[in-house]
Amino acid sequence: MQTVLFVLLGLVGLGIVVTIHELGHFLAARALGVEVEAFAVGWGPAFYRWKPKKTEYRLCWLPLGGYCKMKGENYLKQALLNPETQPQPEPGSFFAASPWRRIVISLAGPIFNLLMAAVVLTALALTGVPQNSPSSRIILASQYEHTTYPADQAGLKSGDIITAINGQPVQNFRDLQTQIGACAGKPLSVEVNRNGQPLTLTVIPRWNPASSSYLVGVYPWIDPIVASVQRDSPAQIAGIRPGDRVISFNGYPTPNTRAIVPLLSDRVPSYTLQLERHGKQIDTTIIPDIVNGQPHLGIEYKIPHYPAVPQPWNVAVSQGISQTQVFLGQMLDGLGQLVTGNVDPAKSLSGPLLIAYYVGDVASQGFMSGWGDGVGAVANFLAFISLALFLMNLLPLPALDGGNIVLELVELFRRKPLKPMTLIRFQQVGSVIILALIIFTTYNNVIFLMQPK
Repeated sequence: MQTVLFVLLGLVGLGIVVTIHELGHFLAARALGVEVEAFAVGWGPAFYRWKPKKTEYRLCWLPLGGYCKMKGENYLKQALLNPETQPQPEPGSFFAASPWRRIVISLAGPIFNLLMAAVVLTALALTGVPQNSPSSRIILASQYEHTTYPADQAGLKSGDIITAINGQPVQNFRDLQTQIGACAGKPLSVEVNRNGQPLTLTVIPRWNPASSSYLVGVYPWIDPIVASVQRDSPAQIAGIRPGDRVISFNGYPTPNTRAIVPLLSDRVPSYTLQLERHGKQIDTTIIPDIVNGQPHLGIEYKIPHYPAVPQPWNVAVSQGISQTQVFLGQMLDGLGQLVTGNVDPAKSLSGPLLIAYYVGDVASQGFMSGWGDGVGAVANFLAFISLALFLMNLLPLPALDGGNIVLELVELFRRKPLKPMTLIRFQQVGSVIILALIIFTTYNNVIFLMQPK
C-alpha cells in the first residue's frame, strides 16, 4: 500500500514537470503563429473545457502531465491514407511553419524544463532549506570493508571533519555527497579539521559501477545517541529510551553507529548493550526481531538538524545556476558511462513508474522531518527530474524533440520540405524505440517495486 501511495504522489509531481515542458511548446507555437488546437493539463477525459478563441483548454482526470495539440495532424493522416499524393500542410499548422520556427518550438519544451530547474533551485537558495543530515565528520569505509579507497590513498582518517571541498564550504554530510557527485572524477582539494589542526588533502574519486556514481570511501560519523524508539519494538522491551547513548555492543566499544553494523550481522539470539543515561551506565539485553532476514532493534539514532539559511538575491541566483550545472554534469557523466558500457542499463534506466515512486518516497521522508524539509526535498528532486527531461528530449532520437530538430535542420539545409511519408516513417521508428524503452524500464521497475522495502 505504501508503494502505491508513493507512486500516486510521484505521478502528480512528474505531471507538473511534464506540464511545464508542454507549456514551453504551447507558448512558442502561439508566439510564432502556429495554431494550437488544445492545451491540456492531465490526460484522459476532460472534466473542464474552455475555448475562448481557437485554443481549447482542458483539465483532465489523470494528473499525469499534459499535452499541446498543434494544428497539422491531418497533413500526416492524408499522406498515410494516400501515399502516392503530395498533400499540402494547412495554413497555420506546425508543418506549414518555416524550419527555423519549428526548431524554436521543438526547443521550447526542453528549455522550459531547464528554466524550471534553475528557478526552483534559485528559489530554494533564496528561502533556504532546512536539512536533517549527519555532520561532515567521516569514517573510513576501509575500516570495515578491508579495501583501499581514494580516501585512504589521500591520507584521510576516521574522525576527520571535512570543512570545504574545492574552496566550497561543507556544512554536513549531504553537502559532502553533493560535492563528490559533481566532481566527474576530477581531483578534489579537501580541507580537513583533524583534532583542531587544519589540513588540505587531494582526493581523486573513483567510479563505482555498482552504485553508478563516484565515491571516495567514507561513511558519516553518527554518534550512537538514541533519538526515538519504535513502539513495541525489541528496544522498547529492553528499556532503551530516547537520549540514551550506546557505549558498547556485545562488549565492543561503539564510538559511532557504523561500529554497530557488523555486530548486528553476527545473527546471535540476543545482544548485550551498555548505555549511558544521565551520566550513569546501564546494562541491558535486547532480543532482536528478524525483518527481511535482518536483525531489527527498533532504534532511530539522532541526526543533526540544520536550519534554513536564506541567501541574498545575487548569491541565490549564483547558487541556483551552479546547482543546475552540477546536476547537468552528473547526468551527462552518467549518460557517458551508460554509452561506454560502464553501467548496467537494467539498473541505471528508470521509467515513469520508478521515477514517480522516488518522488513519492522523497516527499514522504522529507515531510516526516517537517514541512520545510519536505517542500525542499520534493522541489529539489523535481528540479533534478526537470533537467533529466531537458536532456532526454534533446537526444536525436525519432519521436523526441531532438529527433524533430534533426529533421528540421535537414530540411533547413536542403531548402525544401521532406516528404510526409519520410516524417511518418521517422516517427514510427521512434515510437518503436520509445515503446521498447518503456517496456524495458517498466519491467525492471515493477521487479524493483515488488521487492521488500
